[in-house]
Amino acid sequence: MGLIAPAVVVCLAAWASTAAAGPRDDGQGVPMIYQQKRAFRIPFKIDKQSQARLKQVELWVSEDSGYHWEGKSQTTPDLGQFVFRARHDGEFWFATRTKSLNDEYSPPMDQQVEPSMKVVVDSVPPTVVLEPDGRKGSLAGVRWEVKDEHLDKNSLVIEYQAAGDSNWRKAPIRRLGLMGATSWDAGTAEALKVRASVVDRAGNRGEAEITLPEGTAGNADFSAAESELAGPPDDPRSGSQVIVDGGAFPPVQEGPEIPASGNGGTTRRVGASRRDLASAPRPAASVSNWNRPGGGGGARAVPAVPAATAAAADDPGQPPFGNPFPGNSIGTASQFAPGAGPQAGPDASFGAGPAAGAGTIASASGGRTSLIPSPRFKLQYAIEDAGPTGPAIVELWVTRDGGRNWYRLGEDADRVSPFDVDLGGEGTYGLCLVARSSTGLGDQPPAAGDPPQSWVEVDSTPPVVQLYPPIIGTGPHAGKVAITWRANDLHLAARPVTILWRPDQPGASWQPVVEGQEAMGQYTWVVPQSLPPRIHIRVEAADEAGHRGGAETTNSAPVIVDRSRPRSRIIGLDPNARVGDGPGARPLR
Repeated sequence: MGLIAPAVVVCLAAWASTAAAGPRDDGQGVPMIYQQKRAFRIPFKIDKQSQARLKQVELWVSEDSGYHWEGKSQTTPDLGQFVFRARHDGEFWFATRTKSLNDEYSPPMDQQVEPSMKVVVDSVPPTVVLEPDGRKGSLAGVRWEVKDEHLDKNSLVIEYQAAGDSNWRKAPIRRLGLMGATSWDAGTAEALKVRASVVDRAGNRGEAEITLPEGTAGNADFSAAESELAGPPDDPRSGSQVIVDGGAFPPVQEGPEIPASGNGGTTRRVGASRRDLASAPRPAASVSNWNRPGGGGGARAVPAVPAATAAAADDPGQPPFGNPFPGNSIGTASQFAPGAGPQAGPDASFGAGPAAGAGTIASASGGRTSLIPSPRFKLQYAIEDAGPTGPAIVELWVTRDGGRNWYRLGEDADRVSPFDVDLGGEGTYGLCLVARSSTGLGDQPPAAGDPPQSWVEVDSTPPVVQLYPPIIGTGPHAGKVAITWRANDLHLAARPVTILWRPDQPGASWQPVVEGQEAMGQYTWVVPQSLPPRIHIRVEAADEAGHRGGAETTNSAPVIVDRSRPRSRIIGLDPNARVGDGPGARPLR
């Protein structure tokens, strides 16, 4: 049982003279305390003179931000504390009401109490996912993802330990965030244990540990890695570029060009998994690549750049591919706003997505999890041996931590399927249905450690799409446009990207160019001659929950495809032209 501090101070004069004005936020001086234990003591203090005029002190609690209050406990003024036990995690507001020897309440029972303290009960530790991100020589790299409702991001620590060493050393973290990556020189090529830990505001600690294999032969420090990437000099005619691992995006492989179906375009794509793409918080920097012997028809691995090097050149405006038109000066559509980088952002309002709620993913417990697009849904259920009048109670219990803790979400009022459920937000939830008869027989509520009957994951966030400035072909490549994009989402659909176009006219509708593209790539579009010269381009991505996100050139400038071939000829002299200046000038003959 914990002790909550600071104590609740009951000041009779303040209670008697203050009218209830509804809940107050923290800006009005109400302390907010985070507590990991569900049972704790709440001390209060009343001076001796006031104690003599009081019969009892009552503790009132609100679980819905002050809209409804319920008396939970009462004690004598001299005891100086309440004991509170929460049934579930959540935010609790506390207030006190006193009863005098004359049975008068302060504040009166017809007035609402005001909170004196707010307590967030959070018994669930943060979730930490730690994955390898390459090992070469003494260089080591990891990626992380942390989740918690009340996370203290500044508490994230990544440590490593060499084989046979009892000491843990801190690895540098250059950019704190819920997702990210870092790399460092461990000073040894031996296998490493790496652990990541983070705490939430209630003091719960989450931790994950992995083992990195021995480093492969190669660079032993960052300077060596930089010199390795220097390579042959850049060919100014080559516009090919590669993704580099700057601690913010996983290494990828670039493949050969492939034809797109039915429209004469070609696509360049990379071999990163959808999960890797989802774990990237922002695009990495790009560097020019040199020509490869043999023409570069096959896939090639992209070397990793140390985070310290890439951080200096970290530019979200750099596309993952360069100019696809050899020998052609790079021409782009009018540039986006300076410093704005690529056009990016979720856009759930455009178009209809796939059938909602159709996806399933693997859950942490090894079962299947239903992926749903909204926390509000209808849960179908069946009751066996329901009795002559049906069940008296049908309840839904929920866990957020794999069954360690359960709380009652609500009751189905009509006790007939379906159950209208509102989980309140995104996340992974374990569900358990409980039905009982009027005599109390039937299912028992789940206890700590019981597995859920079903899992659901709520994903209400559409994909984020980054559209880089289109590259417009010139010379022999006139009439072509290279479209480069990157889409991120935890649950991207297979080949989720669609490219569309529309005329540069208000109210014009979008028309498809090509569908079924990878989450990251470059598509070279041979623009049909029947299209107007001024157009806009849009790239959309769909996730498995049915959401669609997109980015387009509408907010910047139209793409201008100029196929004109000006030709000149002399047709004669201007008959009005004159020879000489002044009064002596005469017309040409």
